[in-house]
Amino acid sequence: MTKKFLLWTVIFALVFALFSGAALAQENSQPQKIIVEPKLPFKINVWVDKGCGSTYRVGENLIVYFESSQDCYLTLFDFTPEGKVRQIFPNRYHKDNFIRAHKVYAVPGERDSFKFGVTPPPGEETIKAVATVSPWRFTRETINYKEAFPIVGKSAQEFSSKFKQKIRPIPRLRWIESSCRFYVSSSVRPGRGKIRVTSEPTHASVYLDGKYRGTTPLTIRQVSAGEHRIRVAKKDHNDWSKTIFVERGKMSYVFARLEPLYRYRKGSIQVSSQPSRARVSIDGVDKGKTLLTIRRVKVGWHEVAVIKEGYRIYVKHVYVDRGERVYLEAELEKLEYW
Repeated sequence: MTKKFLLWTVIFALVFALFSGAALAQENSQPQKIIVEPKLPFKINVWVDKGCGSTYRVGENLIVYFESSQDCYLTLFDFTPEGKVRQIFPNRYHKDNFIRAHKVYAVPGERDSFKFGVTPPPGEETIKAVATVSPWRFTRETINYKEAFPIVGKSAQEFSSKFKQKIRPIPRLRWIESSCRFYVSSSVRPGRGKIRVTSEPTHASVYLDGKYRGTTPLTIRQVSAGEHRIRVAKKDHNDWSKTIFVERGKMSYVFARLEPLYRYRKGSIQVSSQPSRARVSIDGVDKGKTLLTIRRVKVGWHEVAVIKEGYRIYVKHVYVDRGERVYLEAELEKLEYW
């Protein structure tokens, strides 16, 4: 009896060990869960031309640069020292805010007709960049851009409240932000520059902001920094004018090509034909054979006739305007003889 009890005890222990090992093996064979902290999918950098943390004087110009590690849609906000928040990109001049990866952008760029001038009051100013993977605009009202750089918040607190509502539909991993802080100094930066004016033809009169300054070629010194209007005039020529921006300590170059008035008193007609070598007459006067250019044609209506033996006469009435060249191509119809 004791031997049988011991035998069953051994068998039960073996079976229990077998099942336990199988269960443990099954548990170890299941994949382990690894917790990974979520990471932002891309980076955005924004800075100013003098560097973040720098100081600008009132009257200086400022350029904002930005770059993304992947294609995205970018919006720039300017938190001014007086507390207002402006949207400076996209704007009236750049309505498309899609940017390419690893490309440095500048606002304003070299081809832009506007500048960011530093204005009072003095204090801390911040440029905030918000980049999204999908198209996003802070407010629909800025699409028309009645203002070049519209105010989107009368205070930082008001803007923050609006921003949280507008950005909420976009998942957090699909947008990112960055900022650059700089300072505005209360001292106004004085400055003067120069303007070098040349023209073709020379010895033309130069007017700066309506005041006569001399004849070309001319260098105008001690010009205050900022926008100025240059007008260049010469007898028997059309006036030339342009608005230029003078920078402190720099020379601005202006070249004016003056068009003579007589050039616009008459026009020209160029006549081609198929087949070629057809005779051309204008208002009944023979001018030669195609391909032919008739110059110094008076302004007004003219009758052009193209004639070639064996073909029907081609007649066309054309109007010649000042300084205009009229192009006429005559498709001649072959005569059939019975």
